[in-house]
Amino acid sequence: MKRYGMGILACLTLLFLITGCGAKEQYDEHTIVLGVLSGGGQSIEESVAKYNHSQEEYKVVIKDYGMKDNSLDQMIMDIMTGSTPDVIMMNTLPIEQYVEKGLLEELTPYLKQNADCAVEDLIPNVYETMKIKDGLYFTSPGFAVFTVGAGKKVTGDVSGYNIQEFKELLDQQAKEVQPFYSQYKGHLLTTLCGYSLGDYIDWENGTCSFDGEEFRTILQICNEWGDSDLRDYEEEEPALVSSGRELFVLTEADFQSMEYNREMFPEEINYVGYPCADRQGAYMKFNTMLGMNVKSEKKEGAWSFMRMFMTQEFQKDNIFCDWPTRTDCYEQKLTDEVADTPEYEQDVPVLRQIIENTHKRDQTEDALMDEIIWDEAEKYFQGEKTLDETVDIIQKRCETYVNEHR
Repeated sequence: MKRYGMGILACLTLLFLITGCGAKEQYDEHTIVLGVLSGGGQSIEESVAKYNHSQEEYKVVIKDYGMKDNSLDQMIMDIMTGSTPDVIMMNTLPIEQYVEKGLLEELTPYLKQNADCAVEDLIPNVYETMKIKDGLYFTSPGFAVFTVGAGKKVTGDVSGYNIQEFKELLDQQAKEVQPFYSQYKGHLLTTLCGYSLGDYIDWENGTCSFDGEEFRTILQICNEWGDSDLRDYEEEEPALVSSGRELFVLTEADFQSMEYNREMFPEEINYVGYPCADRQGAYMKFNTMLGMNVKSEKKEGAWSFMRMFMTQEFQKDNIFCDWPTRTDCYEQKLTDEVADTPEYEQDVPVLRQIIENTHKRDQTEDALMDEIIWDEAEKYFQGEKTLDETVDIIQKRCETYVNEHR
């Protein structure tokens, strides 16, 4: 009898764990759940409040998964096993993985249904940059463009560098010259491969190319030109740039940055971008990236929230991004900023050229991949492992990670 009593107690305990501790929140058919990590930030909270104030049929609630070690795992588990969250804030998430797993709704058909936020309303190259595997899987009201500038005395008229060409340029410089402002090896590694990390990963086929010559050269540059210790800067960047001791500046493509760069460089500036294989090293970083859970049972409501970010009404007043994704709002912002500061007129041609010729999206969302690369690279920088050993281990660890998560 005692044995049966213990069995019943075990069953009740298991039932409690399944239906109690693991219970899913219940939402009515008019509630849209927005899943975010670490709060999502002020802009998304204000946008939710704006939407809820304007709506009667649907209301959005934010489900904050926090920033604990298991927060990301919990969010992924919810997405894979249930219909909520309906909308997912993707900014800190590896979106390519989610697309590869089939977790996100393809949004092009939704844009085709809306006269006030159609595909044709978007800046053409921005729309193409947003696409993943020929589909649109997130909306975004705005973006920033990041690039690299240098004086023409250093670069001449070249439009960009691959990694080997960049190394050859550095090898011609005096040793007191530094490539960028920060010389810490970790920062150099992030600068040279952070935005382009996706170039080394094929999520579809589960392969990586960290053992190729390009990534090897990046590690060599960091080791030869970087400092092992993170230290305080002895001089401000303008002094280093104007004296020719700093060759390249990391910059955003906006009027304020263009003006700041003009004040630093004593010569014409050439925006060559980050060194990369195709020599086209300018990258877009999107603001408020929202994806729709493919399993959502309230897709109409989810889209009604997401589409708000793509309308002219929202983007013309959105102060939380550098450039709107819509052509009409982008052109208006250019006009307004020049009207406010006429001196900016001289920067318009260069600014347009950078923005409208950028076709790559920043791919720095995968913190775990970054951690793998830095863990192994640091051993090489400290002399604990050879270059061959380092790239071999990074290749194996990253390929294993990709195949476990794709």
